Amino acid sequence: MLHAVRHDVTRLSEEDLYLFAEGTHTRLYEKLGAHIMTADGVDGTYFAVWAPNAEQVTVVGDFNGWDRTAHPLAPRSQSGIWEGFVPGIEHGTVYKYFITSRFGGYAVEKADPFAFRAETPPQTASIVWNIEKLGHSRRKERRTTSHDKPVSIYEAHVGSFRRMTGEHNRPYTYRELAKELPEYVSRMGFTHVELLPVMEHPFGGSWGYQVTGFFAPTSRYGDPEDFAFLVDALHEAGLGVILDWVPSHFPSDEHGLGYFDGTYLFEHADPRKGFHPDWKSLIFNYGRGEVVSFLLSSAHFWLDRYHADALRVDAVASMLYLDYSRKHGEWEPNRHGGRENLEAIDFLRRLNESIGRTFPDAHTIAEESTSWPMVSRPTYVGGLGFAYKWDMGWMHDTLEYMASDPVFRKFIHNKLTFRMMYAFSENFVLPLSHDEVVHMKGSLIGKMKGDEWQKFANLRVLYAYFWTQPGKKLLFMGGEIAQKAEWAHEGQLDWHLLEEGPYHVGIKRFVQTMNRLYAEKPALHELDTSPDGFQWIDCNDADHSVVVYFRRARSTDAIVVVALNFTPVPRQRYRIGLPRGGRYHEILSSDAVEFGGAGMTGGGDFIAESLQHHNRHHSAEITIPPLGAVFYYHAGLAVSDRPLGATYLGDDRTGFRLWAPLAHRVDVVIVGEIERRIRLEPENGAYWHAVIDGVSPGSRYYFDIGRGTLFPDPASRLQPEGVFGPSEVVPSVPDPAFGWSGRSLHEYVIYEMHIGTFTREGTFDAAIRRLPELKELGITAIEIMPVAAFPGTRNWGYDGAYPFAVHSGYGGPDGLRRLAAACHSNGMALILDVVYNHLGPEGTHLAEFGPYFSAYHRTPWGEAVNSSGPHSDEVRKFFIESALYFVTHIGIDALRLDAVNALVDLSPRPFLEELAEVIHRRGAELGRQVYLMAESDDNDPRHVKRASDGGHGLDALWNDDFHHALLALLTTERTGALVDHGRVEHLAKAIRENFVFTGQYSQFKKRRHGRSGADLDPRSMIVFAQNHDQVGNRPAGDRLSTRVSFDKQKLAAAVVLLSPFLPLVFMGEEYGETAPFPYFTDFADAALAEAVERGRKADLERFGFTEAPPIPQDQATFQKRASTGIYAGENTMRSYWNGTVRSCNCVGKTRHLRRDATGTLWHSRTNGCFSFAGGRANPKLSWCTIFRIEPSTSSCLCPPARTEWH
Repeated sequence: MLHAVRHDVTRLSEEDLYLFAEGTHTRLYEKLGAHIMTADGVDGTYFAVWAPNAEQVTVVGDFNGWDRTAHPLAPRSQSGIWEGFVPGIEHGTVYKYFITSRFGGYAVEKADPFAFRAETPPQTASIVWNIEKLGHSRRKERRTTSHDKPVSIYEAHVGSFRRMTGEHNRPYTYRELAKELPEYVSRMGFTHVELLPVMEHPFGGSWGYQVTGFFAPTSRYGDPEDFAFLVDALHEAGLGVILDWVPSHFPSDEHGLGYFDGTYLFEHADPRKGFHPDWKSLIFNYGRGEVVSFLLSSAHFWLDRYHADALRVDAVASMLYLDYSRKHGEWEPNRHGGRENLEAIDFLRRLNESIGRTFPDAHTIAEESTSWPMVSRPTYVGGLGFAYKWDMGWMHDTLEYMASDPVFRKFIHNKLTFRMMYAFSENFVLPLSHDEVVHMKGSLIGKMKGDEWQKFANLRVLYAYFWTQPGKKLLFMGGEIAQKAEWAHEGQLDWHLLEEGPYHVGIKRFVQTMNRLYAEKPALHELDTSPDGFQWIDCNDADHSVVVYFRRARSTDAIVVVALNFTPVPRQRYRIGLPRGGRYHEILSSDAVEFGGAGMTGGGDFIAESLQHHNRHHSAEITIPPLGAVFYYHAGLAVSDRPLGATYLGDDRTGFRLWAPLAHRVDVVIVGEIERRIRLEPENGAYWHAVIDGVSPGSRYYFDIGRGTLFPDPASRLQPEGVFGPSEVVPSVPDPAFGWSGRSLHEYVIYEMHIGTFTREGTFDAAIRRLPELKELGITAIEIMPVAAFPGTRNWGYDGAYPFAVHSGYGGPDGLRRLAAACHSNGMALILDVVYNHLGPEGTHLAEFGPYFSAYHRTPWGEAVNSSGPHSDEVRKFFIESALYFVTHIGIDALRLDAVNALVDLSPRPFLEELAEVIHRRGAELGRQVYLMAESDDNDPRHVKRASDGGHGLDALWNDDFHHALLALLTTERTGALVDHGRVEHLAKAIRENFVFTGQYSQFKKRRHGRSGADLDPRSMIVFAQNHDQVGNRPAGDRLSTRVSFDKQKLAAAVVLLSPFLPLVFMGEEYGETAPFPYFTDFADAALAEAVERGRKADLERFGFTEAPPIPQDQATFQKRASTGIYAGENTMRSYWNGTVRSCNCVGKTRHLRRDATGTLWHSRTNGCFSFAGGRANPKLSWCTIFRIEPSTSSCLCPPARTEWH
């Protein structure tokens, strides 16, 4: 039962009225219009309408027999709003407002501007609708349209996608469409659906662009719940929903917004501003606050209540220009005398700002057909604030080009290439839209030239160009099946074409494939809006109508090379330049049979040749099918797989990646005449990355992590100004040892050297010059002491501050790479000492970036590397990546890990085991033998046992026991570890069982020491009479040559070289070098230098030395190492010594002495004599060596009788 209108009920606050008039109210749909509610226990409907120039407003409808006097509304103060509560009016009631104007006696029935539902046209009344019935079931997260994600839009018209042909050709309802459209579009690979305007409109032929109901989905296809059901179904299929929205104009139908209260209320009164000559429609008055609030609320309504993901704003150009489609004299300039519509510009900015604040995951897209600047740039920099802008210029140029005969395309080649002059001035959507398949323009397939085969080939190459150009994609429905007829809004798509031969089905498959590749390959979408994402390879081959370019990504190093041929002539053996070397995989040919083509490919996968073309260092010959496209994919690396540090990517671009979990922000600071500062992007909360243009090899940089200090890169490859200076970008050189398969470990005769003292120059290049001499000596492997960047100019290398950086004074990474190549050309392997248990005490800043060091343990030399504590996974990755760098990019054949006994590793899977697995796998990938060695004084055979046997999987171990046993026999010293040795049986046990100490008590260590290694292959042991430690860790660094006779030196060499182990010779030992090799440093911190001096003296005292060592920091200490043999030329001792070493190596090679693990040992406890014999699984012994340790004339024990000797 209806009652009189109540005027004491309102939904409007004073704040609402203020915001409404100000033009900032965005939720008027909750205040104005018809709202079902309960007032004082009475159910009814509250009505509110803005009609400031009305004399009277009443609500009329079926409920009161359209009585224009029965239910009057009352004005709300001076706001111009009329309101009232009518009890008894229910959901579904049809109504209008009868408005009597204060001017001229004008009276009219108007539809509610805020109605949530309208009658089905041609009826024009509004319907009371409880919008809350829509519920809140829709997904909480919108489908992204962000710039770095794939956005492929299927533009559709609800009424003509499908029709019920058996029911008078009626259109599908929203719910019927929800059963087919989402599944179809998703299966086609599109990411979004854009619906032509669904807002209520009186004329179907306007396709929805003449809107009267700005808050009501058209009732042609169902009610609001039905439309919400369609949106939900699209979301559930993983599709974003974009709605066309038209704030640019509205129709002049009597029931609509025009002349609403007898005055020009929503539109301008001046027809030069308020009437659109093209569309014969009215233009909103953007200078009126209430109108702006109306439009803002409409935009917010579709995002809020229907959860649309984006709005595409129609005809923006017509809003921006006062003279749009007007002749001279038909428009009025703005207050500055210009043609810009300042009020519309302000509205658009306000629109985008308000949406950005309220719906930060929603976006707006502008259909703007002019060159208005900064449409898709933020308002705070002067832009309009849209997320994207349609690239209408691209659409017109491209379709004009494709509509021309291929013979003449070379004359308009610029239509293909001009776009790249402006492509990144905006964030573009590339549209192949509904506008281009209507009004006698023909369908897309209808625009193509040639016979049927050529038409479809043309369409495929157009789509290949479309999907690989920078920008998001939009294709109007029907384009995916090559619809032949123009689009007609009263019909449906010609689905029957899919049953007419292979061409239409082929186009459908091609569109599916393009969408799949576009989504799968980050290179095709991540940098759609950035010039970093596109580069021409060749844009100038107009004569052949061929263009070649490549796309690249931000998150990976992957690229996609695109070659397009716009003529019906195949281009065979067509050479193209390439941005990088390596393998390229053909991932698409548009001429494939499955797409309706003839089956011509691009030639398949290929490896780029090192042949310059198109101003690039690499190139290849390919085939491009007629009217065809071929794509090639080069995988590169994902960001999460990219190397740490600075990686030069080519084309003046460098990728930076840093592990810094303690940082809240990270900038890379490029130093030079002009400093550049670039913010890195966070990655998984702990890593930071960016790809930066204009940075190439030679560029120097720091990281700023917000500590007030600039730091070098922890993964720096080069510190040209020392450990405190900037890091330097170096060239990327993948696998410089390609073609070198390495040497078998069993062939290793190792020569250990210190680069800084091996030659006068102290460089890699100087060492290279001496390699032939070492080769002649029989050396097969060079081991160099650590070369990681260290403080100052002189250091052993074990104080390295940057595990990736090669000391610049030696020649940097390029010099080390040259040394590796020179070793390989001489048939030698190159072994690099690395230190992964600690870093040097000066110059390293890793602790500022993250927990690189253990909070619980220390080594004798400083903080212990965090190998098993919190965050240790990333620390281990850091050091593993350092090892891989030297193997992969320098050409190192083996790594010798320093003092692994100082690695405090409590993890279930030891770091050594993980490192060994990774290194061996990389060696297999590179096709060469790569080994991992270690120094350890714990006599633990697990280091060299296979992981499957409970070991760490290393390949070889430095054997200190052998050295101690041998030196104790050769000398009378019993200092340090030598206190546990001195008898022949000690050396015999070392030879027989690999270790002397296998669990018994050690006087030196004051505990039981070692475990049995008798089952180990002796070729997993590296033995020596001297090495850098055993020389340099003596007080004066004096060598064996100054402590024993020449005969004993030769004997020591023979025992090492003819043992069953891998022999190591320390530099100078081959000629009896007498110059010392003392410990030396060059720290900048004087206090640190003094502390090191005190610590070294204390260590030597602990080893039993009483002699005061030279001061490590004193340059004179370094100068004492001046070699006598290297620089003095030939002398008798050198010649004799070289001959001894040479002959031992020769015997070892020809008799396979040390490679045989089947030897038998005899020794005498009484006369210092022992012998060693070995065979090759032969009843007869192949060889026997007799050693006499003591000067005696007594006989020595020989092998058993009944053996043959030669």
